[in-house]
Amino acid sequence: MKKSVKVLAGVVVLLIVVVIVFSLVVVPKPVVIIDDNNLPSTTPFVVWSQVEGWGPCPEQYEGACTAKMVLQSDGNTYIQDGNVASSKMLTKENVARVIDLIKTNKLYSPECFVQNGVDYFVTYDINDGVNSVHTTDWVSAKCDSYFTEIKSVIRNN
Repeated sequence: MKKSVKVLAGVVVLLIVVVIVFSLVVVPKPVVIIDDNNLPSTTPFVVWSQVEGWGPCPEQYEGACTAKMVLQSDGNTYIQDGNVASSKMLTKENVARVIDLIKTNKLYSPECFVQNGVDYFVTYDINDGVNSVHTTDWVSAKCDSYFTEIKSVIRNN
């Protein structure tokens, strides 16, 4: 009996050790480091992306009937109007301003979007670090002024 109790106790201890090692090594633990602006300070993420196009666009103007605007959380900005592209760096304050506009006005909510029409397409990716949306719908009148303000901050600062 003593030998079987020792074997059983050994098996139980071994199982406990295996469970502890498994939980420490195999099960990934999400680690998010937050800086003063409540932005993840690890990898930059896309805060705002707007890709739009209109048509019909004649073949000789290939690429001219599109526009793209992207803002990353680290301030990197890419703007393309037709065949002309540029990039610049926004300040942390302006990035925080855009994120605040997104959060405060819940620009990721369904109320901000309506169904598309014809001869125009748009794709938005909006992310405040917590909530995000990817949509191909148009901006509703309810949120249009906030979208205009964000585009102004990105384009003019």
